[in-house]
Amino acid sequence: MGNVLARFMGVISTAVLARLLTVSQFGQLDFLQTLATLGVVFFSLQTEMGLLRLYHTARDQDRGVLLTTHLVFLTAVGLVVVPLTWLAASPLARLLVPAEAARMRPEWIAPLILSGFWFNHVFVVLRTSRRAKSAVIFSSLVTLAQIILAVPLALWWGVAGVLLARVLAETLGAGVIVGLYRREYVLRFSLAWLRRLVRFSLPLLPNVAAQGILGNMTRYLLIAFWGAASLGLFSVAFRVSLIIGIFVGALKTAWLPYAFSREAEGDGVAEQRPLYVTYLKVMTLLTLGVMVFAVDIVRIVAGSDYEAAAPVTGLLCASILFQGSIYFLNTPLLSREKTVPIMIASLVGGLFAAGFSVLLIPRWGLPAAAAIQMVSNLTVNLLLYLWLRWKLQIRFPVMWLVVICLGVSLLTWLAAPWLTATSFWVRLGIGLVVALGGGIILQGELKRLGFAGGWRGLVRGLLRSERA
Repeated sequence: MGNVLARFMGVISTAVLARLLTVSQFGQLDFLQTLATLGVVFFSLQTEMGLLRLYHTARDQDRGVLLTTHLVFLTAVGLVVVPLTWLAASPLARLLVPAEAARMRPEWIAPLILSGFWFNHVFVVLRTSRRAKSAVIFSSLVTLAQIILAVPLALWWGVAGVLLARVLAETLGAGVIVGLYRREYVLRFSLAWLRRLVRFSLPLLPNVAAQGILGNMTRYLLIAFWGAASLGLFSVAFRVSLIIGIFVGALKTAWLPYAFSREAEGDGVAEQRPLYVTYLKVMTLLTLGVMVFAVDIVRIVAGSDYEAAAPVTGLLCASILFQGSIYFLNTPLLSREKTVPIMIASLVGGLFAAGFSVLLIPRWGLPAAAAIQMVSNLTVNLLLYLWLRWKLQIRFPVMWLVVICLGVSLLTWLAAPWLTATSFWVRLGIGLVVALGGGIILQGELKRLGFAGGWRGLVRGLLRSERA
């Protein structure tokens, strides 16, 4: 719920910033934030994933040392990397995007990397230790602080003001959490734990690099060949698609710690299949719903200046659907510490995306960028499934994924222009049909997952859990 609330506030942030910045400035902001995010996960060597896994295998007396080791490592890396990033940012911007470099503020990538290090550390700590209420408060307040700070700062300094708001919110939030839970940290640095962190996480780095190739290649080619305004439209379409990404983000936050702890208890991943089937059905219905009302959602969230983003929103929703499926398929491999297949699948998907981006985006622009992102995530799904099926003998309903999601993706591609141009009342009628069908399907899914009575059983279960 904390992740859902934080991402919903992120949608509110998009609504605010889209009205404070021009379409071109919004594209510049998206490009810089994407580069900073890639820098955070790349220079941290993905040790957050190692912390997430090793926390459950460490003895109680060793967990404080593990937390301190990870925090000290990230801070030390930041003190080395951040000055180098600051010095190199402006020359690289002038070389790579000369048309936009003068209007962007690439030097802000450096402080964003350091604040991102600390933010990711404390967020993993909260996820790992299952402090649900703390996670809700932390993620929500950091996002709210960014929105509040961004409004006056964006009016004064534009894109630089928005980036400064993010740095301040993440740094303050990380400091507060470390202060509140300081007793769980032991003031001792362990090279042994650092080696285990790096040994577990380093094979995952190509996974992140491949995802970064996908995100940055499409964004770079859009801003280089079609201008920052085109990237601004892509960014808004992507953020609107995060309406269903809210549920993927919540899944990512909750699923891995839960699956790892169940693995430690000897339950394995046997219960993954019914949840996976339910996930596919729910996300497919949500994708259809967003596709039908894409133009209305874009108008509400970002304003009429961004209506051209509506036709590709459905494709990006399908891409996020595939992305969430990757979390399920990664879990049995991560539980067995077999990270090499994840690395290979992600590299292939990233190289596929990079190659087709270079070929197609300069010619077709925004629609090509959305389609490439969706097909790349599908490719990673298929490769992971083949490895799981033949090596681990785990059979997921992957053909459901392929048939349903490709059908939905094709529908979003063909029907989006017509839905954008048609009457709102026609879209409303189609949306009601989708909602009715979805309610009937999900009623059965809730009963199959053990909620007797369907929707009412789910509500009663949540109320009992809250009272307990």
